[in-house]
Amino acid sequence: MATASTGDRADRLAGLASTLTATAGVVQNTASGTVTAGEFTGASATITWIYALVNPLQCLTPGGLTTQDGTILVQIAGI
Repeated sequence: MATASTGDRADRLAGLASTLTATAGVVQNTASGTVTAGEFTGASATITWIYALVNPLQCLTPGGLTTQDGTILVQIAGI
């Protein structure tokens, strides 16, 4: 379950199927699912997170990389 918020609005997304890739220090995670609550209920949604992996060696530490900051792109279709 993910929650996307903009201003005073929040939409919930469920059943996200995700693909994660890392190329040349750039991590991209793309997930698709259905909006289950909010203004876009019933629509399909695709979220793409793209961010640079500052220190790839962090992935090798116990527990791995647990947080990351970056830019996301959200596309909602099928309203």
